[in-house]
Amino acid sequence: MPSSARATIGQKVTSIVMLTSSLVLVLTLATSVVIQTATFRASMTDKLVTLAEVLSANTREALAFRQGWRAQRLIETVAAEPTIEVAAIFNAQHHPVAQFLNRNQTSFASEMERGIFQRQQLLQAGSSGRTLSLYRGRSLTVYAPVIHEGELLGGIYLQASQLPLLRNLLWVALAALLLLGLTLMLAYGLTLRLKRLITWPLHQLVDQMQRISSNPAAAPAQATATEQVTPIGDVREIRALQESFGQMLDQIRRHEAALQAHSSSLEEQVRRRTRDLLESNRSLQDTCQQLDLARDQALQASAAKSRFLANMSHEIRTPMIGVLGMAELLLQARLLPAELELARTIHSSGETLLALLNDLLDSAKIEAGKLELEQQPFRPVEVIEQACALLAESAFAKGLELTIQCQPDVPVELRGDSARLRQILLNLLSNAIKFTAEGSILVSLNCHKQQPDRAWLQLQVRDSGIGLSDSAKQTIFQPFTQADSSTSRQYGGTGLGLTIVKQLCELMGGSITVVDNVPRGSLFSLHLPFDRTNEQRDLAACWRACLPPLPAARQLILASPFSELRAVLRLHLASHCEGSHSVCSTAELLTLLSDGGPGDAPGLLLLDSALTDDLAGLLHQLAEQPGHDRWQRILIVPPRQQLSTTGCAELGIAQQLTKPVGCKNLCQLLCPAPASACASAAPEPDTPVAPAAAASQYHILLAEDNPTNQRLVQLIVEGAGYRLSIAGNGADALALLERDHFDLILMDCQMPGTDGYSATRQLRRQGYQLPVIALTAHAGDEEILLCQQAGMNDHLCKPFRRQQLLDLLIRYLTASSGAGTRKEGPC
Repeated sequence: MPSSARATIGQKVTSIVMLTSSLVLVLTLATSVVIQTATFRASMTDKLVTLAEVLSANTREALAFRQGWRAQRLIETVAAEPTIEVAAIFNAQHHPVAQFLNRNQTSFASEMERGIFQRQQLLQAGSSGRTLSLYRGRSLTVYAPVIHEGELLGGIYLQASQLPLLRNLLWVALAALLLLGLTLMLAYGLTLRLKRLITWPLHQLVDQMQRISSNPAAAPAQATATEQVTPIGDVREIRALQESFGQMLDQIRRHEAALQAHSSSLEEQVRRRTRDLLESNRSLQDTCQQLDLARDQALQASAAKSRFLANMSHEIRTPMIGVLGMAELLLQARLLPAELELARTIHSSGETLLALLNDLLDSAKIEAGKLELEQQPFRPVEVIEQACALLAESAFAKGLELTIQCQPDVPVELRGDSARLRQILLNLLSNAIKFTAEGSILVSLNCHKQQPDRAWLQLQVRDSGIGLSDSAKQTIFQPFTQADSSTSRQYGGTGLGLTIVKQLCELMGGSITVVDNVPRGSLFSLHLPFDRTNEQRDLAACWRACLPPLPAARQLILASPFSELRAVLRLHLASHCEGSHSVCSTAELLTLLSDGGPGDAPGLLLLDSALTDDLAGLLHQLAEQPGHDRWQRILIVPPRQQLSTTGCAELGIAQQLTKPVGCKNLCQLLCPAPASACASAAPEPDTPVAPAAAASQYHILLAEDNPTNQRLVQLIVEGAGYRLSIAGNGADALALLERDHFDLILMDCQMPGTDGYSATRQLRRQGYQLPVIALTAHAGDEEILLCQQAGMNDHLCKPFRRQQLLDLLIRYLTASSGAGTRKEGPC
């Protein structure tokens, strides 16, 4: 065949037509062969599978009654199918009980050893309960299980030859080759005819194009004459090609004229586009100036909003200290029951209003991006237990059971903002208490993921309350949103708590989800990342270091109706005792102890006061049990329900544990003087309390302009035995400080004339080193920083509680006694 560069169009047409025809025919015939092959194989497979299933159904009785002769008679029926080489019936132990061999085969054993039969396929068919087919070499094998009423009785094995299939395919291939040859001969004849129809008009068109090329000026006229007088052949496409050639020449001339006209106007277009670009730049500059102005206005509005929130916080907190402070003092006075109830209502309403104010301020700070997280070392278990202790009284007052479960993998110390973690838990726990009428609340903490420099804590709050609908779960974290309007009316609240929780979680780099608790209630789950510190131990290692092993063979009994509490006690104590036993009723407890208890060794009995309504009666029954004197009884009670020392002695109670039970409580119980290896489990030192005789030696100066606040502080301070002097502003405080000796100053920050910041800076410049505690209604971090920069030692945010103020007084007075003089001595 000539090369493509030297070949004529007729040769190319012939080559293309023949190659195309050959390719189409070959593909068609190959497809036909493949389809025939697949059809033959599928037909053969269906025939053998059907035969195997028929044999399977007919051999059930023979295999069930172990009638080998009957099975042999059935297997010999396959001789009607000439393609079958080997057939066998196997029992449930996969041993052949009947076999059939084509006369052309050697023996059944040799056929089994050829490798075509696969025992594993027979086992798989039996286990799956369905028939399996497999092509092995030139044979088709079928494995069918024999099952009766769900019981595997055995299996059927059929092996058929594929030689008939190969013979059929050979005949199909020969017929296809013959058809291919005949078809190519016919295609070649048609191609010769087609070549003459195409090449002659093309030769005529080439001649006309050569004439036009030799005389371009006459091209349009010549093309038109050719079209009208001497048409080229009868092929419509060739004639269309001639017309398109003439039109192409006309288009070239028109495009050349348009290009010349466009070149002449290009300079004018450039000048016009330059003017437009200058105008666009001026417009863009104006837009940028407007955006800068809008940004400045937005910043000013944000600053004004922050100042407004700060001022509103100050203005609301100032009267709130009078309401809460005076109500707290009333609660400590001797009142009639009706008066006491009124005082409690006033105090509770004030606390609710204060919580609402704090939520509004936190939400505004987060939205404004002014809430910054602290990065300080803290102990997560302590934070969780302290937060739960704050709300424990509210939970148990409603009859709820509050349990803390800290897993042993929680790191002892992490780095992060512990105050925000506490705030998150307090919000979630408050919601759980509010929306749970009965049942229990479980607070759990575990380490979700650990790395050498980072740890992810998972904090969960699980309640048995009213739960959440699917629609409420989608909107519960939006501001001012509750589950529905009836919830807001029944339970109260603004819907800000969960919004703040979600915002704080995201600010800390974590996430929060809520799902349904089984069988009722809700489960809030948080994942929060924290940095690791040099302290690499977890709670389990800390527990082992703090708590020495209990005496050998010591037994442990956990008696509580609450499974969560029993699980927590078992988690922390079971590894320190030889044996532990859990009971959930008095009957189980008495039954366990009726025979002297488990073993004869000394043991611990942790008894939940909720186990019975008659605690004294139960303890007397326990005292009557044999071997009762070897059990150390530990009573677990809710807050404010502890027994007196005399009551414990009368009932035989060694110690008391206050709910919710935490790691520190258990460590104090089992090891009253733990080693310093685990500071988180060691008891904190009690805050020193100044007796009235000792308090009278301290002289305190109060700088406060509000008469109500002056009176409240006076009642608290003088009621505790301290001496107090009052100044209305910073200037009066400095004047009193020059005339008299003071041990501590309570300094209001915002006062007329000389404010607290200025007064503190002035007295520090004068050399006074006595403690200065700021009394401020501003709760923001900026105000706290201002107090520190002014030289104040500490701050107390209004409204404060009586005990908070007294704790600060005791702390600083005992640490800085006699520091009220200046370096040069008082004037």
